[in-house]
Order: sequence, then C-alpha cells, then structure tokens
Amino acid sequence: MPDHQESVAAALGAIPGFRAYYLVKADDGATISVSVYEDKAGVDASTVAARDWIAANLPDLAVGPPEVVAGDAAFAI
Repeated sequence: MPDHQESVAAALGAIPGFRAYYLVKADDGATISVSVYEDKAGVDASTVAARDWIAANLPDLAVGPPEVVAGDAAFAI
C-alpha cells in the first residue's frame, strides 16, 4: 500500500478544530484510527472526510462502515 500520510494529513488537518490523528496497525491485522478535534462538529466532519478519502484513494479496499466511538479526553500529558 502506498504511503498516503501527506494526503490524509491534508484532508483531516484542514477540518476546523483538528488537533491530532493516529493510525494504529494492530498485530492481528486490524487498523484503528483516532482523530482528535475540539468539538463534535470536527469529529463528524472527519468521519465524512475519511470515508470520502478512502473512496477516492483506495477504491479497492474492502472496508465496512467504521465503528465510531466519541468522548471527551479523560487524561492527557
């Protein structure tokens, strides 16, 4: 899979309230992403942007709908 880091950063980083994005590749092959935004509007916009980015850049990738979990940060360093 080509490295798409710059285009993902451009798509998600342009959303108002962007703070951070993490992509975790688990040992079992699962991929988990964590997006951090100032408010729910940013989170909602990032879900749409991620869906659109995958459709445009990885059209052959078979992925189901994301499981979205939202909440406030409980602890940060």
